[in-house]
Amino acid sequence: MAHIGDPERALLKKKTNKNGHFYAKTQRGSAVLEQVAAYVTECLDRMEAGVVPSKEMWEGLPIRWFNR
Repeated sequence: MAHIGDPERALLKKKTNKNGHFYAKTQRGSAVLEQVAAYVTECLDRMEAGVVPSKEMWEGLPIRWFNR
């Protein structure tokens, strides 16, 4: 969730210029994006190495893409 309506948690902030409205990343949005990128890189590295997530790691994932 981008939490646009909550200034303290917002990942994006609505801005305006001569062409109209647009959304820009907040400082928190940049930090969250860095965390997501690091997690995706870790997942891709594990896949490339053929490493299956442990049961503890698997159960902690918010989304399960693979059937077990």
